[in-house]
Amino acid sequence: MSVSVLAVIGVGVLRLLRNKRLTPPTMTCFDDVNKKEPKGATFGDGSGIQQRTTQWLPFLSMLTEKDDVTCWFARLEAFFKVARIPDCEKSSVVFMYLNEKIMIEATSHGLTPETDYNVLKDGLLNQLRVEVNHFERRMELSRSTQRPKEDVESYCARLISLSKQAFPTAGEEVQTQMAEDQLIRGVGNDKIRELLV
Repeated sequence: MSVSVLAVIGVGVLRLLRNKRLTPPTMTCFDDVNKKEPKGATFGDGSGIQQRTTQWLPFLSMLTEKDDVTCWFARLEAFFKVARIPDCEKSSVVFMYLNEKIMIEATSHGLTPETDYNVLKDGLLNQLRVEVNHFERRMELSRSTQRPKEDVESYCARLISLSKQAFPTAGEEVQTQMAEDQLIRGVGNDKIRELLV
């Protein structure tokens, strides 16, 4: 082999080695199972709560159904066992996974990081169950169309009822406007739709 061919091969090998070092190793979801958990490090606030790897646990705000929330708490309780989190710190760990909206709602109901974990869990499940119900009503309202053989007055009454269930804290004017918007989109008769617009 000539010197130029060896030089080209050498440069290629060096690039390959350099690229191998610069790119982080790819991990699959199964790689975490065989890894030993790193030793805990305490937070700087002196609370004694240990920081551990909980990347597999999504934030509570990302969940949309009550079943998801129940599974979330089951996974969290499994983490508590593995990480040996004492009972007095469980509520604080839960609060680390709440978004601002859920946290404000929880504190308005008297739930704090010092609240007993079981009381906090029940309170959050009830709070999120109500939110899921409102979400389902909003979806039902947005998909609602006039049924065959349903007159416009009945359809409008159904939309107003759904709007009140979907937006219970909104004022009556907002609820009526939401129902009216869906009435325009969902009415089956084009002539009536033109009159409404």
